[in-house]
This record gives sequence, C-alpha cells and structure tokens, in this order.
Amino acid sequence: MYIGWLLVNEEYRKKGIGKGLMLKIEEEAKKLNVYSINLGTTEFQTKKFYEKLGYKIVFIKENDPRGYKSYSMIKKIKINEGR
Repeated sequence: MYIGWLLVNEEYRKKGIGKGLMLKIEEEAKKLNVYSINLGTTEFQTKKFYEKLGYKIVFIKENDPRGYKSYSMIKKIKINEGR
C-alpha cells in the first residue's frame, strides 16, 4: 500500500487527527492483508511524525527538493495469523 497524500489543515494540527487517520489506514491495511505501507516525505514536512508511528527510512534522496532531503519510508504491517 502506498500513501500518496495525507493533509491536515494547519489550524487542526497537533490534535491527534493525523495520527488517528494513520491508525485507521493501518487497520484497513490489516483487513486487506497488506504486507507494508510505503510513503514519501521531506525533512521539512512530517518525517518525525511518521517515525513516531513506526515508519522506517529505506531511502534518502539528497537535494530533493533543492536544498532538502526527501525520504522513502516503510512500515511492515503485522497480519493476524488466525484469519
């Protein structure tokens, strides 16, 4: 599964909305037996947010966009074995 965009209006940030949306996405991924969730971000966006949720950096691209790093991140999803 790939997350292309996740946006929370600035006035609603730091209220748990983004985290709640990500947890909902992960719940759905488990139901669909998805092995992992992939996404991309930059150092000035939400890298730390995703790291707190357990996403790991698998690739760093320098100067993308100019002057910054971009990150490809992944989180493996634990699938319920009893299904």
